[in-house]
Amino acid sequence: MKIREMNINDVEEVKELARITWLDTYNSILPLHVQKQTLDEAYSQETMDERFRTSHMLVAVDNEKIAGYAFFSYKEAAKVLHLESLYVRPDVQQNGIGKALFDAGVAHFPLAKRMTLYILKGNESLPFYQKLEFEYEKEVENSFSGYPVTFMRMGKRL
Repeated sequence: MKIREMNINDVEEVKELARITWLDTYNSILPLHVQKQTLDEAYSQETMDERFRTSHMLVAVDNEKIAGYAFFSYKEAAKVLHLESLYVRPDVQQNGIGKALFDAGVAHFPLAKRMTLYILKGNESLPFYQKLEFEYEKEVENSFSGYPVTFMRMGKRL
């Protein structure tokens, strides 16, 4: 497996991976139409163009297929790194891919002092982030395409 920066040629494969992982991760939490609409917005051409300008995006490649991806953003003035998303194909989870993506993203920002993320309440990936020493900070009410959701904000010192 190799971790590398995402490029424009990876977008369609990452979109498909997002669809697969969202179905697996959120099927019991979010209705399918909400998942589809949210993914369409989150991975639209416009949104992805913006991400290429503002985020550090990584992919994990295994056997010439993208097995996972992670998006990071950094607020330099505050020295806060934010994990925007981290997803690994369900059939290869628990093989160290998520941790490798996480570690590569953190290593890219050596001056970061703190890290945050938002995880949808009910997401079964919570133990993964707790193992990485993230701690619960607060709940935040939001919506996906008008559907009410609750996120847990988590943080840790780097």
